[in-house]
Amino acid sequence: MRNAYLPVNPSIAARWGAFCALLGGTLGVAYSVAYTLLTNGSTPDGAAAWWDHVPTGQLLFVATFLSVLGIFGLYATLVVSSGHPGRLALAGAAFGVLSATAILALHALRMAMMVGWWSPGQEGFPWWVTIMQILDYCGIGGCVVSLLLLGVSAFRMRLWGTLSALPFVVAALWPVSIALLILLNMSGMEWATHVSWLSGTLPFGGAAFSGWVLLRSLPAEHR
Repeated sequence: MRNAYLPVNPSIAARWGAFCALLGGTLGVAYSVAYTLLTNGSTPDGAAAWWDHVPTGQLLFVATFLSVLGIFGLYATLVVSSGHPGRLALAGAAFGVLSATAILALHALRMAMMVGWWSPGQEGFPWWVTIMQILDYCGIGGCVVSLLLLGVSAFRMRLWGTLSALPFVVAALWPVSIALLILLNMSGMEWATHVSWLSGTLPFGGAAFSGWVLLRSLPAEHR
């Protein structure tokens, strides 16, 4: 019954998903801190612009995509722990697929524009900006909804402890990060630019923490 919920061995999916979350979260934290240092004027002009382009700028995409793949590690952990995750967990995995697909599509559009394969018009408010915003919202929103559904599923399966609390904590870090960024931008304080790195590191820090917890929560025979 366990194999009916995943195309691969659930133990392997849980282990590799947790590792992806740990690696992606760590890369994301490092990128956010380094980018903030560049944009705060600690480097010569143009350095921040260089950081946004290949190959360094692709670290953010890799970090984000790996962090989202950690969702499937959480889902696989639920399969290993229960054997029958239920419809809520399946829905959570589906939203995880939506998030990962949106992130890939958004990155493909940005790469096409960056290398000159696609040059949309700039008149008014171009339609491609709307498409990229929709993909961005789907990537973040799908991740948050997926984590919430997996958390509710773990709670209903009475998997008390980290497996039920962890998804809610990690999901909450996304809106907290956005709210903190808005607050820092509105404050106008000089010190705000020096702590803005905190906004970018919260979601990635949550992903890294999630991966570490999931690796430790797997039974010894499944590690």
